[in-house]
Amino acid sequence: METPDGPMSYFDRTELIAVALDPELRVEWINRAGADFFGVDPSRARGQSWIESFVPEECREEARVTLDKVIQGGSEPGKRFHCPLFSPDGQRRDFSWLVSVLSDPGGPGNGVLILGEDLRADDDADRSRALLAQQDIAFALDQSTIVAITDQRGVITHVNQQFCNISGYTSDELLGKTHRVINSGHHPKSMFREMWTTIERGEIWRGELCNRAKDGSLYWVDTTIVPFLGADGKPYQYMAIRSDITERKEAQETLRRQSGLAEIGKMAAVVAHEVKNLLAGMGGALQILSGRMPQESPDREVLASILERLGNLDRRVRDLLLYARPQPPRPLPLELRAMMEDIVGLLRSDPDHAGVAVGIEGDCAVVRGDGGLLRDLFSNLLINACQAVGSGGEVTVELGNDDGACRVVIRDNGPGMDEATLARALEPFFSTKPLGSGLGLAIVERIVRDHDGTIHLRSTPGQGTSVTVHLPCAAEKPAD
Repeated sequence: METPDGPMSYFDRTELIAVALDPELRVEWINRAGADFFGVDPSRARGQSWIESFVPEECREEARVTLDKVIQGGSEPGKRFHCPLFSPDGQRRDFSWLVSVLSDPGGPGNGVLILGEDLRADDDADRSRALLAQQDIAFALDQSTIVAITDQRGVITHVNQQFCNISGYTSDELLGKTHRVINSGHHPKSMFREMWTTIERGEIWRGELCNRAKDGSLYWVDTTIVPFLGADGKPYQYMAIRSDITERKEAQETLRRQSGLAEIGKMAAVVAHEVKNLLAGMGGALQILSGRMPQESPDREVLASILERLGNLDRRVRDLLLYARPQPPRPLPLELRAMMEDIVGLLRSDPDHAGVAVGIEGDCAVVRGDGGLLRDLFSNLLINACQAVGSGGEVTVELGNDDGACRVVIRDNGPGMDEATLARALEPFFSTKPLGSGLGLAIVERIVRDHDGTIHLRSTPGQGTSVTVHLPCAAEKPAD
């Protein structure tokens, strides 16, 4: 059984005594309030028998039977019972205890979480102090933890400010909705079915979730969902307690990519020496043979098809080499408007994109970047957009400024992408094109990152796609 940590550390901010017990009713974890009440070090309490070490003798049998039944499934989770405790100075306190099952992926019955509420607060002063403590706990949670409460159907009934901050939604936009509003499409439906099965049984669920904020950006949260059970032992609401782990997940992804990149680099050296030169030689020889054939020869069409396939393979090799052996940017002040006009002019003159209407709106400050890499970046994005809309489609480039950054938004009115495709669009080697290398957007993402910028994709099936790139502004103007 995993000891409560991460989001569960909120129990250290409450006056409730919280204890996690293993199937043998030994202490695996005790919160700050419990350790303070008994005057023990939490680490020394670990491994001690809860019944023998902490429960008064006259209550031990009832406590043991109650807890054993919950662990073995003979009693519904959410069972409440009363049991007093004695502090080291001999003071007796009456407690009401709530029992919840702790379960890991290995299955139910891996222990219990017991929460003890002191029943001594029976006068107005104690009630006032209890209310103040609840307000303090709510404030502490609001500063450090993402909290949402839903009813038994999953409809959101409460969110704290941290939830609003990370999701970009206001509380009014979230209340009355389900968590589908922040579903990123990253996880399979089977995972959510398993989650609901767990919490509907009254058991705690833990996992890492990727959510989508209102602006389309993704964020990761370490999530614990705690069911609140009624007198019938069935959940009447759920509390989801989350902590932001986006930076950790991004660091893990960076390490994964770097590891993969090292292997790609080794392979790319072989490709560069063994394959690229062979492709050039084969292509040149076939062009000579084609030129020697009579115009009416049917074999010219065969050679043209072979040359086209070699060209596609050569482009894949170039993408692989560019991704595997990135060149560090050499930044200079650049006018993005002039660069965009040049790229759009070339697209308009390309017969493959002649039927696409491409326009530029607005302007932005001077950026500091590598001209060659940024040209590759925006050429790639614009070609993708033109290919998506096809003849008769529209692509718009919007330039602007946002808080010290230059903003470039490329929109198209193409078919768009579903959530699953959008979630993987920037992954290396992922492509929906039959002849695509799957490295175009991965190279774009790396160029943006190497320029200390950001990139966000938004897409809706049938409504097109937009790509937003932010790049740092330059302090100086471009040289004449």
